Amino acid sequence: MLENGAGTIIAEELRDLRPSLDVANALLTDPSAPPESKQAALSELVQAAGQLSLAAEVIEHQGLLLLAEWLGGNAEFLTAMVEGNPQGTIPMGLFCGWLDALILGLTSSGPCRWDTLAGEMKRPAWPDPADDELLGYITGAMEPEQAETDPTAAEPGSADQDPAKPKGLIALRWDEDVDPRLLDAFFEETPELAAALAGILHSYRNGAGDTARAKRLAHTIKGSCALIGLASIAGLTHALEDTLELLVGRPLDPAQAELLSETADWLEAAFEALPQEGSVTDDCLRLQAALHNWDANLAGPAGDEPGPGELTSADEDPDEEESSGASTAGVRQTRLRVPLAAVDELMRLVGEQTIGIGQMQGRLQNALNLADDLTRQDNVVQQRLSELEGLAATQSLPSGGAGPDAGFDPLEMDRYHELHGLSNAFVEALADSRRLNKTLHEELTQLRAQLMAQVRLGREFNTAVLDTRLEPASKLDQRLHRAVREATRQTGKKARLEIKGSDLLLDTDILNTMVNPLVHMLRNAVDHGIELPELRTERGKAEEGLIQVIFTREGNRIKIIVSDDGGGIDPEQLRRTARRRGLIGAQEAPDDQGALRLILRPGFTTRMQANQLSGRGIGLDLVRQSVDNLRGTIDFDNEPGAGCRFTLRLPLTLVSVPALLVRAGDRISAIPSASVDQLLYAERGSVRREGQGWVFFYGSEAWPVMPLARLLGGDDERLLEEHAGRAILLAQGEDAPHALLVEAALANREVVVKSLGPWLPAIKGISGACILTDGSVAPVLDLPRLMRGMDNIRAALTLTASTATPLKSVTPSRVLVVDDSISARQALLLAVNDAGFQVLTAIDGLDAIRVLEETPADLVVTDLEMPRMNGFELISHLRANARTRDLPVIVVTSRSTRKHRERAELAGADLYLTKPFDAKDLGIQMSRLLESA
Repeated sequence: MLENGAGTIIAEELRDLRPSLDVANALLTDPSAPPESKQAALSELVQAAGQLSLAAEVIEHQGLLLLAEWLGGNAEFLTAMVEGNPQGTIPMGLFCGWLDALILGLTSSGPCRWDTLAGEMKRPAWPDPADDELLGYITGAMEPEQAETDPTAAEPGSADQDPAKPKGLIALRWDEDVDPRLLDAFFEETPELAAALAGILHSYRNGAGDTARAKRLAHTIKGSCALIGLASIAGLTHALEDTLELLVGRPLDPAQAELLSETADWLEAAFEALPQEGSVTDDCLRLQAALHNWDANLAGPAGDEPGPGELTSADEDPDEEESSGASTAGVRQTRLRVPLAAVDELMRLVGEQTIGIGQMQGRLQNALNLADDLTRQDNVVQQRLSELEGLAATQSLPSGGAGPDAGFDPLEMDRYHELHGLSNAFVEALADSRRLNKTLHEELTQLRAQLMAQVRLGREFNTAVLDTRLEPASKLDQRLHRAVREATRQTGKKARLEIKGSDLLLDTDILNTMVNPLVHMLRNAVDHGIELPELRTERGKAEEGLIQVIFTREGNRIKIIVSDDGGGIDPEQLRRTARRRGLIGAQEAPDDQGALRLILRPGFTTRMQANQLSGRGIGLDLVRQSVDNLRGTIDFDNEPGAGCRFTLRLPLTLVSVPALLVRAGDRISAIPSASVDQLLYAERGSVRREGQGWVFFYGSEAWPVMPLARLLGGDDERLLEEHAGRAILLAQGEDAPHALLVEAALANREVVVKSLGPWLPAIKGISGACILTDGSVAPVLDLPRLMRGMDNIRAALTLTASTATPLKSVTPSRVLVVDDSISARQALLLAVNDAGFQVLTAIDGLDAIRVLEETPADLVVTDLEMPRMNGFELISHLRANARTRDLPVIVVTSRSTRKHRERAELAGADLYLTKPFDAKDLGIQMSRLLESA
């Protein structure tokens, strides 16, 4: 049978083949197309068959394998036909008809969904049309087996499923011909109705629940979903509506309330995935069956009167309901729905305005400085003029010769000459200049006052626009509660989630980015933190654990605290796990805080075996990456036996951030102020060489210190030796605090962070760029990520000095798999894992370069045809880089021509394999290359 999730993934990949097959179809239907173009077009069909075969092998599906073999055979026949008759053509649509029919079958339901595919495969235009026997095998394998079920086994209380059993997926797709206006109306109204319905269904666990309103909501949602073709949601809400119809006056036991809560959880998950046409688990089929069986049990006669704990209907008091509705209608605010793109454009304009005002402030300050310089220069000129006047007076003293006025005494007659006149004119001109300078000062001062008013207005405008992007943290309440409920179901534990401060408003981007990290943290709290009920009882705790999520504002930062009252984290267990995995040396013993930091590393887990909740080492690593991307920080407090608390600090907005401008090397860089704990000058302490490195001593503490320029690719040892007058930034690294030496700390400024993409790939340690007041561009540094490199260097030096030899024997080689195809990448990942190697993955060449910069690999397995940077370009880049020049590279591709093979070997590939590949042979070849490397 074909699992829903696998069918969805394969359908998505097959859609990517459509553009190339359209081009191939156009060439093969054109009699004037050159033979070599037709041969290339046929290779696209061969490639499609190979990709389908590979996907079938990954999921071990015999029906798709037969289809791929039939398609590949017809491609070979067509190739021979074109070689024999270069002017021959094929019927229009032959290349794409089977593809569309297969996608339709994979993404729809019903007994006739494969009829279109059968018709396409039987077309006489194929060299080898499919016969009824082959079609029977293929379509039979596509249909799920009908399992015999015990009608009495699906009681409402038995809706639980084995947590260890993997769940299938259902693709959420609406009809392609739905009117866009109808779709817009659906998304404006229905998700809010679904959230309201879910809230009512959850309230049944507490003995409450407005059954009448729940019925109306379920009915409305059912109709809306059926209207656009969402059969899975419509079917479940229809069953729910029938159940709610029979609930009035009936007793409701905890198992039945849990079934309604599970139904609410599935509906919430479905409407979260729906805007992206994503997938959800196939639990809706199980829940729908459980609701139908519950209906059968409820169909008996109702009790005369509701007993304790029984449900009552809100319909019993319609007057009260109407009055309640009237009372809330008067206070409801009028809302206007605006496309997110329009809000983003407003944010862009606000950012540009902030940049412009900042540049004007800089220019104005420069003008004021020049005016001050002019005043000082006027004073100098005034002094020189006084000297000139004295000289002129001296020159005017009478000489011994006789003149026209020789008969007058000097007291009776002033004598003047040209120097007198020139000096007097100079005095008058200088007086005029001083008046103009004074006027200029007054005008600039008024301009500064007006500009400050514009700055205040700009801030108000900025705040108003930011408010349009703010959403209350309560938007996450249901999602977070659902995560805890699902985790407790799977672990058999009891836990209660308490959310405080959810009325706090957050930027929508920050809120959406933190959804998955918070869910991971809550799952970890249940799986790793909260103890089993019997163990909690032994320790004197309540059977039900308490998990808290607290949202608060701290200055210009958002603080999120996630805590639990479980068993806490054992630092010694973390140290043992780190030694076993080769993350620290056998003799290295980090303190408790340093040991706790280990859980943030990629791949770190204390689980020996993974389950659906944890054990893969990606949960807290995802949290750290998300916090880093938001330019935030993460800290934690731990008390073994009493619980653990994580504290996340995030910016209020991503549009602008307070930043410290520093000069490092020959460039100015901006560092978000939140990344810097303290700014000091070197004279406040002492910088000394200690062993292999330099240390900054301040008070009773010491920090390892290095120039910031070194982290940015330069190296300025001279700066450490001549550190007088330099600034030192103190910041917390992942494993230890660090001191960074810069040439100068220039200013604190609010900067607008601009993304570097799509012009540049992601650069490690650079979160974006900002425009300075003089119009120049400065990088915005991601200081935590840069300092992580310092931690890795220090850890590597420690390992080399202590346990380098034994580490090699216990640490498996690391292989980077590069392929843009999901199924191909998954197949390679499984093959490499089965061969005993650690696996890294990348979706194309650029992503591979980023991964290699963060985590070194011992071998690379890559496809050739990928977006952004293909396999040839990736191999050439690796061979041109001194650090990766000797890295073994294996090419695994569907291209089998000599031309592709020779080009790959010329680029520097060590081995060339074609798809489908033999997993065992791949493992042998990888081991051979690693041994000889």
